Amino acid sequence: MKTGLFVIVLSLTFIQCGNKNSVPGDVLPPEKMQSVLWDMMRADRFLVDFVLKDTSLNKTSASIQLYQQVFAIHGIDKEKFKKSFEYYEAHPAFLKVMMDSLSKLPLLPDSTKTVKLADTTHQRVAPQPVIDSAFFRKKKQKRHSKTGVTL
Repeated sequence: MKTGLFVIVLSLTFIQCGNKNSVPGDVLPPEKMQSVLWDMMRADRFLVDFVLKDTSLNKTSASIQLYQQVFAIHGIDKEKFKKSFEYYEAHPAFLKVMMDSLSKLPLLPDSTKTVKLADTTHQRVAPQPVIDSAFFRKKKQKRHSKTGVTL
Protein backbone atom coordinates (compact mmCIF):
# COMPACT_ATOMS: atom_id res chain seq x y z
CA MET A 1 0.00 0.00 0.00
CA LYS A 2 2.77 2.42 0.94
CA THR A 3 4.65 1.56 -2.26
CA GLY A 4 1.55 2.22 -4.38
CA LEU A 5 0.96 5.58 -2.67
CA PHE A 6 4.62 6.48 -3.09
CA VAL A 7 4.49 5.68 -6.83
CA ILE A 8 1.35 7.80 -7.28
CA VAL A 9 2.85 10.79 -5.42
CA LEU A 10 6.11 10.43 -7.34
CA SER A 11 4.35 10.24 -10.71
CA LEU A 12 2.20 13.29 -9.88
CA THR A 13 5.36 15.19 -8.96
CA PHE A 14 6.94 14.34 -12.32
CA ILE A 15 3.78 15.33 -14.16
CA GLN A 16 3.70 18.69 -12.39
CA CYS A 17 7.39 19.29 -13.13
CA GLY A 18 6.82 18.44 -16.77
CA ASN A 19 4.04 21.04 -17.05
CA LYS A 20 6.33 23.91 -16.05
CA ASN A 21 7.36 24.34 -19.68
CA SER A 22 3.79 24.54 -20.99
CA VAL A 23 1.34 27.40 -20.82
CA PRO A 24 -2.38 27.21 -20.03
CA GLY A 25 -4.79 26.82 -22.94
CA ASP A 26 -6.21 30.34 -22.63
CA VAL A 27 -2.72 31.89 -22.98
CA LEU A 28 -0.95 32.45 -26.28
CA PRO A 29 1.86 29.94 -26.90
CA PRO A 30 5.37 31.42 -26.59
CA GLU A 31 6.03 31.47 -30.36
CA LYS A 32 2.79 33.31 -31.13
CA MET A 33 3.22 35.67 -28.18
CA GLN A 34 6.71 36.50 -29.40
CA SER A 35 5.33 37.29 -32.85
CA VAL A 36 2.58 39.50 -31.39
CA LEU A 37 5.08 41.31 -29.15
CA TRP A 38 7.36 41.89 -32.14
CA ASP A 39 4.54 43.46 -34.13
CA MET A 40 3.49 45.54 -31.11
CA MET A 41 7.05 46.84 -30.77
CA ARG A 42 7.12 47.73 -34.46
CA ALA A 43 3.75 49.47 -34.11
CA ASP A 44 5.14 51.46 -31.17
CA ARG A 45 8.14 52.44 -33.28
CA PHE A 46 5.83 53.65 -36.05
CA LEU A 47 3.77 55.63 -33.55
CA VAL A 48 6.82 57.36 -32.12
CA ASP A 49 8.46 58.06 -35.48
CA PHE A 50 5.43 59.22 -37.45
CA VAL A 51 2.09 59.47 -35.68
CA LEU A 52 3.18 61.34 -32.55
CA LYS A 53 4.98 63.93 -34.68
CA ASP A 54 1.86 64.65 -36.75
CA THR A 55 -0.08 67.37 -34.98
CA SER A 56 -3.19 66.83 -37.10
CA LEU A 57 -3.80 63.28 -35.78
CA ASN A 58 -5.51 62.20 -32.59
CA LYS A 59 -2.71 60.22 -30.98
CA THR A 60 -4.92 58.08 -28.74
CA SER A 61 -7.27 56.92 -31.49
CA ALA A 62 -4.36 56.34 -33.89
CA SER A 63 -2.61 54.19 -31.26
CA ILE A 64 -5.73 52.16 -30.54
CA GLN A 65 -6.40 51.68 -34.24
CA LEU A 66 -2.84 50.49 -34.88
CA TYR A 67 -2.91 48.04 -31.97
CA GLN A 68 -6.29 46.71 -33.14
CA GLN A 69 -4.73 46.04 -36.55
CA VAL A 70 -1.94 44.04 -34.91
CA PHE A 71 -4.51 42.03 -32.95
CA ALA A 72 -6.53 41.41 -36.13
CA ILE A 73 -3.44 40.22 -38.01
CA HIS A 74 -2.78 37.62 -35.32
CA GLY A 75 -6.45 36.68 -34.83
CA ILE A 76 -6.63 37.69 -31.17
CA ASP A 77 -8.32 40.42 -29.17
CA LYS A 78 -7.16 42.86 -26.52
CA GLU A 79 -8.32 40.67 -23.63
CA LYS A 80 -6.46 37.59 -24.92
CA PHE A 81 -3.28 39.64 -25.36
CA LYS A 82 -3.63 41.23 -21.91
CA LYS A 83 -4.23 37.88 -20.21
CA SER A 84 -1.29 36.31 -22.03
CA PHE A 85 1.00 39.23 -21.24
CA GLU A 86 0.04 39.09 -17.56
CA TYR A 87 0.80 35.36 -17.53
CA TYR A 88 4.24 35.89 -19.06
CA GLU A 89 4.96 38.75 -16.65
CA ALA A 90 4.14 36.38 -13.78
CA HIS A 91 6.52 33.79 -15.31
CA PRO A 92 9.71 35.78 -15.99
CA ALA A 93 11.64 32.76 -17.27
CA PHE A 94 9.34 32.57 -20.32
CA LEU A 95 9.33 36.34 -20.81
CA LYS A 96 13.12 36.59 -20.61
CA VAL A 97 13.58 34.00 -23.36
CA MET A 98 11.07 35.85 -25.58
CA MET A 99 12.59 39.27 -24.98
CA ASP A 100 16.13 38.00 -25.53
CA SER A 101 15.05 36.52 -28.86
CA LEU A 102 13.27 39.74 -29.84
CA SER A 103 16.29 41.87 -29.02
CA LYS A 104 18.32 39.96 -31.61
CA LEU A 105 15.87 40.63 -34.46
CA PRO A 106 16.46 43.61 -36.75
CA LEU A 107 13.85 46.32 -36.39
CA LEU A 108 13.75 46.96 -40.12
CA PRO A 109 13.61 44.10 -42.63
CA ASP A 110 16.52 45.41 -44.70
CA SER A 111 18.79 46.27 -41.77
CA THR A 112 20.40 42.83 -41.92
CA LYS A 113 21.72 43.50 -45.40
CA THR A 114 24.81 45.59 -45.73
CA VAL A 115 25.08 47.66 -48.83
CA LYS A 116 28.51 48.83 -49.86
CA LEU A 117 28.31 52.21 -51.50
CA ALA A 118 31.02 53.43 -53.81
CA ASP A 119 33.14 56.29 -52.52
CA THR A 120 32.50 59.05 -55.02
CA THR A 121 34.11 61.86 -53.06
CA HIS A 122 37.54 61.33 -54.63
CA GLN A 123 36.53 60.18 -58.08
CA ARG A 124 36.44 62.62 -60.96
CA VAL A 125 33.42 62.34 -63.16
CA ALA A 126 33.71 63.70 -66.69
CA PRO A 127 30.99 66.23 -67.43
CA GLN A 128 28.46 65.16 -70.02
CA PRO A 129 28.18 67.43 -73.08
CA VAL A 130 25.00 69.42 -73.30
CA ILE A 131 23.33 69.18 -76.67
CA ASP A 132 20.85 71.90 -77.47
CA SER A 133 18.29 72.10 -80.23
CA ALA A 134 20.62 74.18 -82.48
CA PHE A 135 22.82 71.11 -82.83
CA PHE A 136 19.94 69.03 -84.15
CA ARG A 137 18.79 71.85 -86.45
CA LYS A 138 22.24 72.14 -88.07
CA LYS A 139 22.40 68.38 -88.50
CA LYS A 140 18.95 68.34 -90.12
CA GLN A 141 19.89 71.22 -92.46
CA LYS A 142 23.02 69.37 -93.58
CA ARG A 143 20.99 66.28 -94.40
CA HIS A 144 18.42 68.24 -96.37
CA SER A 145 20.99 70.37 -98.18
CA LYS A 146 22.50 67.21 -99.69
CA THR A 147 19.11 66.18 -101.05
CA GLY A 148 18.26 69.68 -102.32
CA VAL A 149 15.25 70.20 -100.07
CA THR A 150 14.94 73.64 -98.46
CA LEU A 151 13.48 74.16 -95.06
